Amino acid sequence: MILCSSASILSQATKALMDQAPPLHDNSDESGYYELLGVPLNKEWRVYATSRKHSPQLADPFILTEKMREARVDIYLFSGTSIYGRVVTSSGDPVPQAEVMCMPELLTFTRPLDTPSAFREDKTDEDGYFELLQLPAGNYQIRAYKETYKLALRGLPIYANGYNDINNLRVVLDPVSEGEYSVYGTVLDATRTPIQGATVELGGLGTESFSEVNLKTTTDQQGRFLFTGIELGMYMLEAKAEGYGEATISRVLLDKENEVVLKATAIIRGQVLVMDTRQVPNSQATVNAVSIFQGLDGSSLNMMDLAQGGASTTADLNTGKFELKVKDGDYRLEANAAGFTRGRTEVSLEPGEILENVVVYLLSGGGMIGGQVITADRESPQGTEVILVENANAAMATFMLSSARQDGGKIVRVGQDGRFLFEDLPEGNYTVYAKHPKYAGADSGPITLSAEEYVSDIVLRLGSGGTLEGYVYENDVLQEGAVVMVLGNGDTKTATTDASGFYQIPELAPGVYQAMVVPLGNSGIPGLSGGMQGVQVDIQEGMVTPHTFGASTGIRLSGVCLPGPQTMLGGLVVLRTPGILPGMGEIVNSNQLQGSVIHINQGGEFTLDNVPPGDWQVDVYYMEPPMVPRYVHTEMVTITVEEGDVYLSMNISYQ
Repeated sequence: MILCSSASILSQATKALMDQAPPLHDNSDESGYYELLGVPLNKEWRVYATSRKHSPQLADPFILTEKMREARVDIYLFSGTSIYGRVVTSSGDPVPQAEVMCMPELLTFTRPLDTPSAFREDKTDEDGYFELLQLPAGNYQIRAYKETYKLALRGLPIYANGYNDINNLRVVLDPVSEGEYSVYGTVLDATRTPIQGATVELGGLGTESFSEVNLKTTTDQQGRFLFTGIELGMYMLEAKAEGYGEATISRVLLDKENEVVLKATAIIRGQVLVMDTRQVPNSQATVNAVSIFQGLDGSSLNMMDLAQGGASTTADLNTGKFELKVKDGDYRLEANAAGFTRGRTEVSLEPGEILENVVVYLLSGGGMIGGQVITADRESPQGTEVILVENANAAMATFMLSSARQDGGKIVRVGQDGRFLFEDLPEGNYTVYAKHPKYAGADSGPITLSAEEYVSDIVLRLGSGGTLEGYVYENDVLQEGAVVMVLGNGDTKTATTDASGFYQIPELAPGVYQAMVVPLGNSGIPGLSGGMQGVQVDIQEGMVTPHTFGASTGIRLSGVCLPGPQTMLGGLVVLRTPGILPGMGEIVNSNQLQGSVIHINQGGEFTLDNVPPGDWQVDVYYMEPPMVPRYVHTEMVTITVEEGDVYLSMNISYQ
């Protein structure tokens, strides 16, 4: 038994992901009884019941209030449609031990949840037969998969009426021959000298057999490596050698030279001391080197990912000395020890540089941030979740909040007086967020905290917030089932358009958000027609902000990037007012992109609708595994009403 709403499956899944919290659920006992405790009041809910032995069912909507805090929702489970079939080759031979999956058609995920659906899977027996049991009524797709067989990109469509079984269904898989391509190249150092004995790994996914590739080799005396029998697919090359930092190539060339350059490892040597005494701490200290990513707005963002070049070590207990081997770049060194507030310092290193005598000071006491949560209606704020996030700006708030939710030391729940306090904080930049299910969220704005400072006057006011609403068009047609998403102020909310193409997202805290829509094209696959296009919207307390997506009220800017991304991930075009250019080849976080954002398909084509007249900067990013935008090009364009629609042909020189 799962507590859900009538919003689309995609909308509910996105919200659960961003909240880092699964929906309320329970298993019925032998008598069929269940309980769902802690259901939020004054909101419409449904109960979804699922069982392998029966067809899933969806209860009618209900609402719990202060006066009616309990409801009895009985659900009757029935049999549904069962599918019996066989997986064979094109010549009719059975395919044993093939994975068979039945899933709802893609449109189901973006429509309001008003009927049940199901996922079913099975493995074929020695004669290729399979069973998919108890499906509720609806449209489904069936796919079969087995290594050494080609993956069918389009599933076999079927319709289940929920009553009658489907028999003798035939699913065809074609064997795939061994790959005909090779991946080869050379590993060099910064002086272009070949590196012998370097370890090279090729990993990824073959798109013909959908099989995982994980190969390893070492370079010869000329620094060369070779992998043979490779099929078309999406791959990454990783190379490493003693004394060098690792390097990764995410755009692997088939049957062409791949050149991998390794930079000499930089070394940081230093000592951890206590600031007050200038002595070694009396407890074990650890030191982390965290790669500092420079945001588009110039702020420093902690990217806590050792794959980005960070490292960690333990300082000597007697001397406090430590040594870290890292890639070149900018780092924040953080020292932690029991009984002390963590200390930090920042360093910058060139390839192969050895930085000596770095001291990281621990503090005997840290700073504090405190304040109070109040509500606009003067009700008690008890239960409000207050979250402290370091280095958060509007672009990174959602990402940082998701991380903070996994660290209980940065989250408190207030009592009736609404007061909160965070202690033992190192100096830095912070933001405090307040979350309550009855109100729109609130945040403190940036707080700069110096060493051992006490900031005590933070007031977080919870109100009803504002509302974003409007319509979604595609090709001048109102779209039912399109998903509208807003991100900002540490929050993410979604809504699905109704039959008239209308959407509404209430209870948004005041501030600037990035709003985007996933329209549905002829393919029925979100994002393939028009892609995901974002705009900035300003939400004000107690106000309704209207915004309509896709209406033909402006100029169309379309074009092509040559060569295109050449991968299934495609890329992004960002339309913004002219400003500072990103660094060529720079990797960014997609949440940082400010302006109108649109998807580029694999062939490099894109379309931006409703571009207002004026001078614009067009930034191009190509996506690299695992979904990382890399900056590759910028072009300036002037839009005028007199000239009408604009088409750009952009030559991408960065590879």
